[in-house]
Amino acid sequence: MTYLKFYLGAGCLLSGSLAMADSQGWFVRAGAGLGEPDFHSTMTVNNGSGFPAPLNNDVYSTSKKTAATVDLATGYRWSRQQTWLPVLSAGLTYQHLFSNEINGTITQYALPQFANYQYTWAVESEVLAIFARANLSQYQRFLPYLEGSIGSAWTTASHYRETAVSGVTPRVSPMFRRHTATEFTYSLGAGIDVVLTEKIMLSLGYEFRDWGSLTSKPGELTWSQEHLNAGHYRTHSGLIRVTYLFGQSPAPLSK
Repeated sequence: MTYLKFYLGAGCLLSGSLAMADSQGWFVRAGAGLGEPDFHSTMTVNNGSGFPAPLNNDVYSTSKKTAATVDLATGYRWSRQQTWLPVLSAGLTYQHLFSNEINGTITQYALPQFANYQYTWAVESEVLAIFARANLSQYQRFLPYLEGSIGSAWTTASHYRETAVSGVTPRVSPMFRRHTATEFTYSLGAGIDVVLTEKIMLSLGYEFRDWGSLTSKPGELTWSQEHLNAGHYRTHSGLIRVTYLFGQSPAPLSK
């Protein structure tokens, strides 16, 4: 149903714009930025002790580190000689979120005096999605926009490692295994396009993206029925992009 609503809405917008477009054509876009991740602040894993809750769980704290991201896109663009909604565009985008390390402290039995281990866990994601963008208005070379996308995300969690803190005897690691999850993803963004030349535009923007759930596969030995689950992996990103237009010009400059 979500896909259907998106296609119907985008189709109505683009078909209406196509009939009134003064200029139209293909474009390519490339960008990069930094994303601030957002997920559960703690994870819990059953420790198999048989103790009553919460003593039957080990608690994993989680850190949040900024991750670099890049994206490539291609699509079609319709522009009109008017101040409001001067440009509409739609296309296909690929985005890659580089490996980001999650780390924290393992507190056994959920008791602060048993914060005995440190761990690290690597996360990497990529997205293939369709997007639509609407430039809301134009003032000289500046065109603010809203953008949204839906598609598929592939998030890989791997390289689980843990070490004992000083004075604690190392244990056999759970070795939570590598897992790649295919999930529905969506994004919402806003920013501003700046006309640099007749063929080149610069974009500065913000994007929120939900990459889907972030989990490991089960661990080994006594942890064979347990896994790490950080909930939904989301990012708040600042992006800079460059767009090249084929066979067309940007929306005419305002007087």
